[in-house]
Amino acid sequence: MEFETLFCCPLCSCQTIKNTQVTYDLALNLPGSFTRVQCCKCGLIYLQRRPERSQMHQYYPSNYEPYVGAIQDERWILRRIARRFSLHLKINFVYRLAEKRKGTILDIGCSTGVFIDGMRARGWDVFGIDINKEAISHARDRFGLNVFQGDLLDTKFNPGQFDVVTAWDVLELSLIHI
Repeated sequence: MEFETLFCCPLCSCQTIKNTQVTYDLALNLPGSFTRVQCCKCGLIYLQRRPERSQMHQYYPSNYEPYVGAIQDERWILRRIARRFSLHLKINFVYRLAEKRKGTILDIGCSTGVFIDGMRARGWDVFGIDINKEAISHARDRFGLNVFQGDLLDTKFNPGQFDVVTAWDVLELSLIHI
């Protein structure tokens, strides 16, 4: 496994950081540790050491949990309830932090589109991107979503195009702005 190390903040380029937590891949038990650091200037929390872009697909195999389809397709009722609750928490989190009750949202790592479909149902203009081809196909076919397959760096979004950008369970970004 090849890793890259960031020596400055990807948001403001500050080189003064503090360690916050060391984590491991608990989902797939892949090798490596991941140190989250916080920029002392802008407050961004990000992974200082992360897998190289070419290695990222190993962390998102087809059986990756978020690539499960629509909530209403869940076979077990308790699983449906748990997924609806999780979706509700994410949507409420965005509503609590967003300055607008409706706007344009980009979900990086949108998976099968369940979250952005929920945001669209609440009046938002939604866009998504994910590296998994099957997940993107599901998001398009099942929900009719405006989603793109690939890496965020390959897109041509305009600066300021989105009111909100989310990245749930996205290892390579792991960004939190405080």
